[in-house]
Amino acid sequence: MILLALPLIFLYMLPTWVALSFRHRHLPALATLNFLAGWSVAGWLVALIWALCPMAHDKYQLSLHS
Repeated sequence: MILLALPLIFLYMLPTWVALSFRHRHLPALATLNFLAGWSVAGWLVALIWALCPMAHDKYQLSLHS
């Protein structure tokens, strides 16, 4: 039973692991979204897309302040 649970937990938290590997600047918010809304497919997909797009978000903010 534990051997089945560990891969499922890893898959559930995959957006958080991706954001951690990218050193995402919004990691705490992203991890909270993943933990609280990741049970729904939509929440999990939003967290995953957000985790995969750290550079585009940073460039957008930099262009607004220049």
